[in-house]
Amino acid sequence: MFAAAVFTAFAIVAELTTPAGHVDTTAERSLRAYVVAEHARVCHGDVLTGQRKMTALARYRSRDMALHHYFSHEDRRGRHVGERFHAWRIRYSAAGEDLAWNAAPTETSGQLAFGQLMDSTTHRQLIRDCRYTRVAVGAYRFEGRTVFTVLLKRP
Repeated sequence: MFAAAVFTAFAIVAELTTPAGHVDTTAERSLRAYVVAEHARVCHGDVLTGQRKMTALARYRSRDMALHHYFSHEDRRGRHVGERFHAWRIRYSAAGEDLAWNAAPTETSGQLAFGQLMDSTTHRQLIRDCRYTRVAVGAYRFEGRTVFTVLLKRP
């Protein structure tokens, strides 16, 4: 069982790094900071916290969209956020997903993505929804652009 867990973890890490693209942790940190700050501002100081499994899923989603040239809340298998949480064994009572992409440099892409999300009523409402207590951000840089996935949930 331990060997299977190690192999699975290795396979996920290997899958997230390819010669063609990479996880952009600088952009992830930037967008996450903006999302957490906005949520706290609106929700009277309530701070969103992270979760590793959600971060792995957010990175997987961003990578999948970047490498397979699509941009949709529906993945290539036709699943939506709740179905993906279930498949990844992430427990939730409420879940949401925001997506953004841009071709800005790494240093400014997270800030630009946040602006894009806040310019959309639906995406802004999700970030400002005080029901959520957990957040994860995945950013994948590929062919000069960064694809972002923001996942929110309440356990």
